[in-house]
Amino acid sequence: MNNVFEYYTLKLKTLAPVFIGSGKSVGKKEFCYIPETNRIVFMDMKKIIDYIFENKPDEYIKWFEKFMLDDASLEKDAMRKSGEFKGGLRVFLDAINMDEKTRKDCTIYEISNDGVFGESNTLCDIQCFMRGSDGRVYIPGSSLKGMIYTMLLQQLIRKNRNKLGNEKYSINKKKDIEDAEIRPKLTNTLSLKYKKGKPDENNAVNSIMRGIMISDSEPLSNECLTICKKLDMNKEGEINSLNVVRECIRPDTEISFKIKIDKRYFKPENISGSFEDIFRSMTKEFDSEYNEYYLSKFPKDMHYSELFNDNFVILGGGSGYFGKNIVYTHYGYNEALKIVSEYMQKTFRNNNPDDIGEHGISPHVLKLTEYNGKKYHLGVCSAKLTKESAVI
Repeated sequence: MNNVFEYYTLKLKTLAPVFIGSGKSVGKKEFCYIPETNRIVFMDMKKIIDYIFENKPDEYIKWFEKFMLDDASLEKDAMRKSGEFKGGLRVFLDAINMDEKTRKDCTIYEISNDGVFGESNTLCDIQCFMRGSDGRVYIPGSSLKGMIYTMLLQQLIRKNRNKLGNEKYSINKKKDIEDAEIRPKLTNTLSLKYKKGKPDENNAVNSIMRGIMISDSEPLSNECLTICKKLDMNKEGEINSLNVVRECIRPDTEISFKIKIDKRYFKPENISGSFEDIFRSMTKEFDSEYNEYYLSKFPKDMHYSELFNDNFVILGGGSGYFGKNIVYTHYGYNEALKIVSEYMQKTFRNNNPDDIGEHGISPHVLKLTEYNGKKYHLGVCSAKLTKESAVI
């Protein structure tokens, strides 16, 4: 049985900020921005409310209500700016004279601000990174498996075009833009469950992905986190800064996963070799298409362009459309450009004719962020896969 399994360690190194969302957000009144240390301190609001009720409740409760309602009538000049309350939770805690020891008791954790918020910037909610039940930061194995699945599916398309036929996409058809029929046809190829005497390609039990088992990452410390703002850049290099802020893993952070391959099930059609060979090949093809179909359409003089050397992958949320779809691989550049442009127009009800491919790329924005004064393409990592000789 030992020769049935292959064991690997996959180490990702973040070349840019990476975001894996937990689905939770921290409101702009639930953290303190500390300009002296350039830190963001996330606070336990229940403890703060308990403190308010225990200390001059009538006065402090009234102030707390005004604080939560952005009431500009707060009496303290230190709590107002341009007629509005913009000081955030830290200024409010100063106003109610909360001492440092109590603040420390109310602190959940703190991370680096890295220049996102400043004295002149309005605070906004922060989208939170994934955390385990123990409160520690980690990347779920399912996120990594999703990344591998997309690259593998693209490779299966390249190697099995004869199975896909020559059907042209129609925007009027009631099916997913990525063609939901393609995925089971290429991945549900095992003969474990049958329907009418034939292997059932619509049954996920027949998926080759059951042969890939991936651990969650090793936990990361809060010091690995920073906050990053969402930036969109168009083809002319113009950048639109959006009021969306996320907790992200900093660049130059190493993240480790364990992978177990069961060769009884992981048998991608017309793709041979060990998982190490397959991973290397599909990553190379992914990188080539990512550069050709996407990055080549945008200005090259940004810092992000330095990241896209050999052996990169795109992981996590907010990193854009191209790292998570199969349309361009399936249909080729010219046909996919038309398909995606029409889909975007129909989905977002945008009648701008520029959206029908005149940009030469669709979607026609590059998903960036900023860290320590430099622009980065969100989600870029280098990947190093090492085969292990025994169970890990």
